[in-house]
Amino acid sequence: KQYLLTVRKEFTNNDVLPYIGLEIEDTAWKNPKKIVSVTFNPTEDYAYLVLEKEIIPEESELEMQIKMYQNHFWKVLD
Repeated sequence: KQYLLTVRKEFTNNDVLPYIGLEIEDTAWKNPKKIVSVTFNPTEDYAYLVLEKEIIPEESELEMQIKMYQNHFWKVLD
């Protein structure tokens, strides 16, 4: 059985508007990940990003990955 994680994060005060397909780097992982959804609110100046799903092969790794994302201010979606 495999486990899938989808994560999101809100970014504020950015000079560059992210777009679908753009790859983003973060200290939460080794390689860039693709953005699959962007919601932009120009009034409040934030972009809400959803990244590609990550496959977690072992249940024992799942909780560790979730905590790692949370420590880097990413929220894991259900």
